[in-house]
Amino acid sequence: MDRAEGFIVDYEIARACIDTNYYGAKHVTEAVLPLIRPSVHGARIVNVGSTAGQLNNLRCSKLQKELADLENVSEASIDKFLDMYLNDVKQQNWKDKCWPLKYTSYKVSKIALHTYTRLLARQLEERGDGNKVFVNCVHPGFTNTDMTANVGDISVKEGAENIVHVALLPSEVCPSGQFYDENKPALF
Repeated sequence: MDRAEGFIVDYEIARACIDTNYYGAKHVTEAVLPLIRPSVHGARIVNVGSTAGQLNNLRCSKLQKELADLENVSEASIDKFLDMYLNDVKQQNWKDKCWPLKYTSYKVSKIALHTYTRLLARQLEERGDGNKVFVNCVHPGFTNTDMTANVGDISVKEGAENIVHVALLPSEVCPSGQFYDENKPALF
């Protein structure tokens, strides 16, 4: 266990955060993917991301570049990224590496989810059957919930509306593999 600016970074907590925010979302997506009916209008997968998951939260450009490289990123490379982080937490040397110093495990888990969103968008785009599945990621906003100690800037309803907005974008203007900060396109 280690403290980072008042936050505890513990292996079990880090593992649980990653299991929930990344592997949980990934496993649910994989389970429902066969049920999603691609259409010319576009089926939708919208992951709940966060500005905490933007690549610039990593403290070294090498990892940023590796995860931004869509030609070479894979599920295995995302798993390797997470394994490196968890190993550094276990060794208690994560502060000496590329990892964010605040909200560390949360940010790492959301970076993995954002990367998976772009990877899945690319994989589904390459199907070649003419039907579309749009895969995007949205930060709903700093929402007033228990997680934010009820100090968020927007209500739960407004946060949900930001997610639904992205889910209902018309297919003519809906990219796939995009990150939205609230309902505006933003950089991964």
